[in-house]
Amino acid sequence: MSNLFVDKISGKSGTSSGAPITLSGDTATLGSGVTIPAAGVTGTLGSGVTFQGTFSGDAGQKTCKAWVNFNGTGTVAIRDSYNVTSITDQTTGDYSVNFASTMPTANYCMQLSCGGAAVIMIGGRGDFATSQTTTTCRIGTRSSTSSQNWFDEELVNVVIFGD
Repeated sequence: MSNLFVDKISGKSGTSSGAPITLSGDTATLGSGVTIPAAGVTGTLGSGVTFQGTFSGDAGQKTCKAWVNFNGTGTVAIRDSYNVTSITDQTTGDYSVNFASTMPTANYCMQLSCGGAAVIMIGGRGDFATSQTTTTCRIGTRSSTSSQNWFDEELVNVVIFGD
């Protein structure tokens, strides 16, 4: 493996304020003023910026770890998602959300919503203590008028925040 060591990287035409990217120690500064130190990112980023890997410090706790929008009727189908591999249809109104990447702990926060006249319950059919693991979370939809009337909901959304 080879290493390339440089002090400045300049575009073909350069810029009026200096090089588009300046390197100093463990920090890269873009011409727009955004700095990328070894410890994390500072500055304002525009659209089209993509990060690979993880954030350091509390920035990781300020980002969504997983989300899913799915149809819970008939054959359960994910419409769109991030870090969710599948939805398991346990039984009527009872679903498991399966994560693509394991959560660091099971102490994450879930925000749930659904369409229609449903109430979303964490833990499906009362299994509240074991419903949230590092690989899956369990949710349920039931009628807002009856605690015993579980039913499949057409629009279900789940958002996960945590470490």
